[in-house]
Amino acid sequence: MAAPYVAGVAGLVLAQNPALTVTQLKAAILNNVDPIGPLTGVLLTGGRLNAFKAVSSVATPPTPTTLTITPQTAVRATGTALTLSVAVAPGRTHGRLPTPE
Repeated sequence: MAAPYVAGVAGLVLAQNPALTVTQLKAAILNNVDPIGPLTGVLLTGGRLNAFKAVSSVATPPTPTTLTITPQTAVRATGTALTLSVAVAPGRTHGRLPTPE
């Protein structure tokens, strides 16, 4: 009856990092068990499935986004609802960020 649990954890791991290969997914699950002494040599991993450890092992930290604005630059990012317009005049700077839709 372990198969449904392992399949569920596989889904959680892939939701965290959909770019994983099958080999990486398998390693994330098998290498992040809770070791149980009496299970050593009896089971492949010698431990109990740990969803939290498996998901945490593939978690990628968010990539920081850097935005550099130079004079007379307008930025519009599709899919992120970000529009930034900046106008620069001698001695004056103003910008506008629209409210989210």
